[in-house]
Amino acid sequence: MKDKSLKHKMIIDMCNIIIKAILAGMCISIGAIAGINTGNKVGNAVVFGIGLWMCMLLGAELFTGNMVKATRRVRERRSKLYSEVFQQCSVLICNCIGVLIVVAIARTYNMCNVEMANTIYSAKSGLGCIEAVIKGIMCNVLICIAVMGCRKVSSLIERYIICVTCVFAFIMCGFEHCIADMFYIQFCDSLFNIKNMVNIVCIIIGNIIGGVLVTIYCDKEHCSIGD
Repeated sequence: MKDKSLKHKMIIDMCNIIIKAILAGMCISIGAIAGINTGNKVGNAVVFGIGLWMCMLLGAELFTGNMVKATRRVRERRSKLYSEVFQQCSVLICNCIGVLIVVAIARTYNMCNVEMANTIYSAKSGLGCIEAVIKGIMCNVLICIAVMGCRKVSSLIERYIICVTCVFAFIMCGFEHCIADMFYIQFCDSLFNIKNMVNIVCIIIGNIIGGVLVTIYCDKEHCSIGD
């Protein structure tokens, strides 16, 4: 009886993660659409942060931001490494599903400034592997700082300011966020060709490294946002 109850709880928890992860992919995609439709890089940088803010507001499961809690759970031995790898891979796949849903809607109802979207995609499609990894690292340092910062405040306005500030920085610097890039690539081309898949994998690796390193640093140095 106890085993059945535990199994039932695990299934419910996994279903919740799947729903929240799909929602996160949709939120980031909505932020991307809003940013694209401003028609310029500065406007994109200012507006795109609403996607991360919605994820924080809704408690959605975003792969990049999840590097904070995944790293802490493994380091504190509250979770096994293989368990976290499986869970975060599941989150990543479901984030991608959320992106594909919004891309389909955006294409069907002409929601995006196509010229601006193609400009963004062109810049990203020319990345080399090392460049993609490095830019992925830098991006998720900022995203995880935003996530940790948002957990320290309760005001929605404060959370919005934190999200917008960090996202503004990574877009203006040209850093790479794997979920956002999935949207740009799928909208303008296709995720499912070798070149684009290699590009995204390199960015994912960078995002993982950046998230893990900044979380370990903040915890080790007892930074105020790392508590």
